Amino acid sequence: MFKRGLIRSFPIAIGYLPVAITFGVSALALGFSKVEVFLISALIFAGASQFALISLLPYSVIDAVSVALILNLRPVDSVKN
Repeated sequence: MFKRGLIRSFPIAIGYLPVAITFGVSALALGFSKVEVFLISALIFAGASQFALISLLPYSVIDAVSVALILNLRPVDSVKN
């Protein structure tokens, strides 16, 4: 079962690689350490929020966190019977 899931998830994993590499290169270029880049990637699983965070964090922690949270707001779907 695990092997089948691993094989079926391969195409989506390939799609994440360019975004992950771009994020890592961008964050390192902005002066973040490798540990910080790893922690951001491990704790925030939303590409747009990661990029917003690294671009705003040097200016204002409150703004960076607020924008990251707002980007992840999604409407709650009502349960339809």
